[in-house]
Amino acid sequence: MSKSKILLATTASVATFGFPALSEEIDWINQINTDLSKAFGNTKVTIYGQINQGILSYDDGIESSTYFPVDNANSGSRIGIETETGLSSGWSMGTKIELGITPSSTSSVNIKDKDGGWAFDQTDIRHLEMSFASEAYGTFSFGQGSMATDGITGADFSGTGVIAGVAVSDMAGGQLVRDAMGGFTGGKVSDHFDNMDGARRFRVRYDSASYNGFTFSGAYGQEVLADDDSNDYYDLAVRYARTYGDYAFASGIGYAWNGDDEEVLSGSAAVLHQPSGLSLAVAGGRTSADRDSTYGYVKAGYQQNWFKAGATAFSVDYYSGADVFEAGADSRSVGLAVVQNFDRQNLEVYGAIREYKFDGASADYKDGTAIMGGLRWKF
Repeated sequence: MSKSKILLATTASVATFGFPALSEEIDWINQINTDLSKAFGNTKVTIYGQINQGILSYDDGIESSTYFPVDNANSGSRIGIETETGLSSGWSMGTKIELGITPSSTSSVNIKDKDGGWAFDQTDIRHLEMSFASEAYGTFSFGQGSMATDGITGADFSGTGVIAGVAVSDMAGGQLVRDAMGGFTGGKVSDHFDNMDGARRFRVRYDSASYNGFTFSGAYGQEVLADDDSNDYYDLAVRYARTYGDYAFASGIGYAWNGDDEEVLSGSAAVLHQPSGLSLAVAGGRTSADRDSTYGYVKAGYQQNWFKAGATAFSVDYYSGADVFEAGADSRSVGLAVVQNFDRQNLEVYGAIREYKFDGASADYKDGTAIMGGLRWKF
């Protein structure tokens, strides 16, 4: 069976779920949120989350393996609860607790570990934070959450971000890379690709109010959920978002100091022509640690409302990295993705194929091919 037929088959296979039942579940969750908000008076309470599961096939140049079910690391499954309480003088107080629940993640499964070895622990705490916000003065945040540069390389209007984005290794990051002799000496796919984006840490963060589309952010944090990391982390970011007639534009650039040894400059920009559904996104970054690493990324997208159920989106993207795995190494990836939205059910059904190419400085490595189909349901 050809790769394109496998892609279509995996996408179609996950589309056989009972979609009408999902809309009933959404109505039930919305009613819970309404009841909770009434019970707490001036506080709005929202329970939310997503399930993002699928089937992955990976060819490492010698052997192909299939994994089902897997959790899609492009946007892992999670559950959370948010509150928002109105205060005086235009201020509000918010809290957020969010947990990742990602068994058999595409970032960890491979030919030697079909299950990915996942068990819930403290590193699955995505958010545990409090914030104070004002339209005039911006937002102050404290606790486990996003640093200022988290998401800075992710500007994208393609509509396929659930399965294809600048973090190109997310689709098969746990897979092992074979050398020319067939040995697993090339690390993992994720070792060869870096989008140089920000992270989540225990931090204090400030986001300014929007000034003519510009937002300024800064954060200081530490890693408290993992052992053996006593570094201090600082970062600054500027974002811009605006609509000009038929065109929507978004961009961001950030600079991060990760401990004493690493500095990262990264950013992205995207534009959407709304009448045609055509979009273009670019991203890039440079990091200095033991060696200087760089990458560039470009993505073209197209989406249309052909079906009453929701928009259909396509994208093709390309990544090129230098010195990411080791000094003198190159990495490249090309991906093709399709997503069908089912708006009433808050559902996206997707399929993608991605080629990975690895050029080591000290060894030759075999190329890899990943094919994935799945669905994401948000509530």
